[in-house]
Amino acid sequence: MKGGDKRSTSAQRRPRRAQAQGAGFMPGPRAETKQRLLAGTMHYLREHGVGDVTLRQLAEQLGTSHRLLIYHFGTKEDLLMAVVAEIEREQQDWLLSLREEQDRSPLELLDLGWERLRDPQQESAFRLFVEIYGHALQGRAHATGLLDTLVVAWLEPIGDIFRRMGLRPAEARIHARLFVAMMRGVMLDLLTTGDVEEVDARWTRIVGPPVAGTLDEPYLRTIRAMVVAYTGDRTTAEALLDGIPDAPGDDQPIAYALMTRFAWAEARSQWD
Repeated sequence: MKGGDKRSTSAQRRPRRAQAQGAGFMPGPRAETKQRLLAGTMHYLREHGVGDVTLRQLAEQLGTSHRLLIYHFGTKEDLLMAVVAEIEREQQDWLLSLREEQDRSPLELLDLGWERLRDPQQESAFRLFVEIYGHALQGRAHATGLLDTLVVAWLEPIGDIFRRMGLRPAEARIHARLFVAMMRGVMLDLLTTGDVEEVDARWTRIVGPPVAGTLDEPYLRTIRAMVVAYTGDRTTAEALLDGIPDAPGDDQPIAYALMTRFAWAEARSQWD
């Protein structure tokens, strides 16, 4: 084999450096440099995972020296703590964005969760999230703080969506916890199988969409019955409820079934 061919083959075998930083990392102001190093680290770990990567290996991929990483972050554990904090910040930003979507219906907000999960650009970020999640469950120092937010931090914003559906706070919190668990399960399913079509069918079974005349109408009628029942007009409320079954049918997505069942029970409770 010719010398030129060897050099070409060797170059092809070298791992790509983190694109966020490029081949030559040029330090700037301290805060800016630290943020750029963190961004480059996030990019590399999303593509390759944490594994047993060392600061020297990471620095090589960022186009800098391991001494610069030590200067800004200290140890590898400290750097990973910064990575965990960044993951947490990204999740909190997304949750905050849900609460700012005031023009969307509750079911549309829940569906945004699915749209985020199926976004191909998020796949590498979710893979890193799952790996760090495992670190937290193993009690590794850089990730243990994440256990305080992995579930609890999601309950208030997701619970707010269910409260907008008419559920009481305690019930909304229960459904929020179930929904978060479902989202995590769907994420693992997608990462494992990559079968978007099959997972999409399961999601539709849970959240919707409504079918005119069969799913949305019973819910709307029971909501109107609730309002009428509170005014004391039992005759009108009973007329609205006439023909609506005590329990939702099998063809109803679970979210609609829950709302219809709750609204039906709430209307009836006004006379008991």
